[in-house]
Amino acid sequence: MTPAVRLQIPIAIASLGLAMQVMLAAVPPMVRAQDNYAANYFLLKSQVDHQPRRQTNPTIMAQEQKIEATDVVDPIVNPTNNQPQTEAPNHTNTGEKLGATRQLPSLQTRARPPLQPDTLHLGMVQAQFFEYAADNNWLALETQVGEVAIFYQWLPGGEGIYALPEKELVYASGFIANVYFQDGRLVGMRLLPDRREKIINSNQLLSLARAWFPDDVLSILYQVVPEDPNQLVIDSLIGSVPEEFKTGFGSNKLPFCQVVLFPAPVPLQASLSSCAEPISAEDANLL
Repeated sequence: MTPAVRLQIPIAIASLGLAMQVMLAAVPPMVRAQDNYAANYFLLKSQVDHQPRRQTNPTIMAQEQKIEATDVVDPIVNPTNNQPQTEAPNHTNTGEKLGATRQLPSLQTRARPPLQPDTLHLGMVQAQFFEYAADNNWLALETQVGEVAIFYQWLPGGEGIYALPEKELVYASGFIANVYFQDGRLVGMRLLPDRREKIINSNQLLSLARAWFPDDVLSILYQVVPEDPNQLVIDSLIGSVPEEFKTGFGSNKLPFCQVVLFPAPVPLQASLSSCAEPISAEDANLL
């Protein structure tokens, strides 16, 4: 080969390489991307072909199938972190609405005003009165049994009750109560002042009688010192007293005031009163 030919060979190779670069630059980008995808596919296929194949031994395959059959995911367990999941509460059978606020039942009923204790009535049996006394923390002090009557002495519990229809609040305190029963029925209550507490006045006595016995026509006798501006009650009787327990009633020689109290809703001011002309114990048929 002559020197001139050897010099032309590198020049021809360089020209061929330049021509190839010009041709590749003219090929669209999508074609080049497809060539790259094809190259990657054949590369991955060659790697998979070189991985070891799964065993086809029947014994090994049976053992693997047995393991796969026992490997069942518990529906209550989260398969990602194997932590127990809390089941959502079922509100369909409980009658509750989602998001509803639970509240305590109302203390008010159609039978009585809110927090108003049970009332009394003339003619109630002893068991009913004992239930009222227990509910309001009355303390039993003394019991006297006669031939046909019986009386219990109580220290009231200081309960607050409302006198209808004005709904005036009055407290059962400031006195000791002698409660009389004849033939097993309530016939009257005698209220004696309790010097350890504030004594009630005549207006409070009438309000207390109305609050205790809202449905009864009541005959009330009470004694006050005429010169007392506060009209504090010295002795009083709501209803009547059995014949065998009249001894000692009205022994302080003070005149009695007598009031006839009508049931609610008649106002207390509409009661009949003879306090303008006090009567004696004999006139009241007490002795």
